[in-house]
Amino acid sequence: PSAWATAGHREILDACEAHDRDQSARRLASHLARTGLEVIELLDPHYDPTDLKTALADVGGELPTKS
Repeated sequence: PSAWATAGHREILDACEAHDRDQSARRLASHLARTGLEVIELLDPHYDPTDLKTALADVGGELPTKS
């Protein structure tokens, strides 16, 4: 339950509950991409994740912004 309290998780759940498949897919893809990019940054900061960025764009997700 506490994980669903974060904004990103809440947005995914809300889109699912609203039966909005497109929005659900975009939200989930953006969330997973953010996680993937964070792992890539930790393991190999020089790696260019072009395929991940392309896949995200294909579903209309958004790249996370650096904070």
